[in-house]
Amino acid sequence: MENLREWVEKHCHLWEELEVDRNRSFKPKRFTINIRKDVLAHQIGDEVEEIATYVKPSMKTTPYDFLNELIISSLKKREKGKALHSVVEGRLKKFSCFLYFVTVTKKFNKSDIQLIEAFKKGDKNEKLENISREKEDPNDNKSVLVEKIVYVGISTDLIGRYKDGHKVTQKLNDPKWNKNLHEKKIYIATVEVNADVGSEQGVDLPLEVLKPYKLVDSILHFLESFFIAYFGVPEYNNKDTLPKIDFPNWPWIPFVEDMNIPKYDNSILFGEDIEINVNKKIEILEPSIDLKLRELEKLKKQKLKRQKTTSS
Repeated sequence: MENLREWVEKHCHLWEELEVDRNRSFKPKRFTINIRKDVLAHQIGDEVEEIATYVKPSMKTTPYDFLNELIISSLKKREKGKALHSVVEGRLKKFSCFLYFVTVTKKFNKSDIQLIEAFKKGDKNEKLENISREKEDPNDNKSVLVEKIVYVGISTDLIGRYKDGHKVTQKLNDPKWNKNLHEKKIYIATVEVNADVGSEQGVDLPLEVLKPYKLVDSILHFLESFFIAYFGVPEYNNKDTLPKIDFPNWPWIPFVEDMNIPKYDNSILFGEDIEINVNKKIEILEPSIDLKLRELEKLKKQKLKRQKTTSS
């Protein structure tokens, strides 16, 4: 997908349709998580500015209103669709809504089956499905490289998040990661929402262009919690171990039909397309749905009890 500048130039005629609270028919068909860059964990502070726009954490109107201000000023007195003003061009080449995945890759002798399994399970005895992937070391046919995800996170201020060091990157200094270590990585991804907008069918929208901010924030928090569950609750994810499903203003968020992470070549874990079909999604959401139903049943019983007390 193109950067924000290119997207805005092509689709500025849809701008008002992206204020979702005014467009109640807006219901996305797919969430796509595009990995934009992989960075060695110790280099993240130097690399992150290449794709991230700096946004002050207090700017809760971002990213839509921030973009809106730039777009209105750049299109003022111009015909829509013409090139954006050079003053804002640099910022619009970057993004401001991110998912990121922290991984550790170790190298093992192929015969070290117990060590490989112990690494995959980790200290929390994580579920093995999806949390890691392995391949033969291209430089040593007796060895295997195993890449394991240890953290899933989100941010609308990636530069601020990593400026003084992230807690997780600090935890990666734990000596337990150093034995058989190959590399520690952070994958930085943006979110693309496919939806019908106005009269146009199946438009791919950067998450940054949706409004209000609370919607953007809700989608990010859902995706974070969903992928924490999908990857078997990685070692350093201690919160949101069940997918969030309670979004009263936008109940459709957890039930968007398709989700995927297209393959990213410079990766073992993400080296193949990750397609999450309906059955897999229901399986992951089921514990959250069951919990919500139990909560509703409890509230119902409490209400009936109060009614009986009042009537007597």
